[in-house]
Amino acid sequence: MLKNLLSIQFILLGISFDALRRFYVSTLDLLAPESAIKRIVKSRSIGRIADKLVAMQVAARRGKPVQAI
Repeated sequence: MLKNLLSIQFILLGISFDALRRFYVSTLDLLAPESAIKRIVKSRSIGRIADKLVAMQVAARRGKPVQAI
């Protein structure tokens, strides 16, 4: 029983260290201007896609035909 708990704790500790490492790598990656610009462009395109989906849902609820955006 104790060995299982200890192994689970080590697994969770490894997962948390990996998440922390990914956070630091992504933060340091933002210091390079080209990677920061790529992320901004990517987030804007994701935002446009989300806006289109919301417009489609609103139009579907109203029963009106969907307009191309």
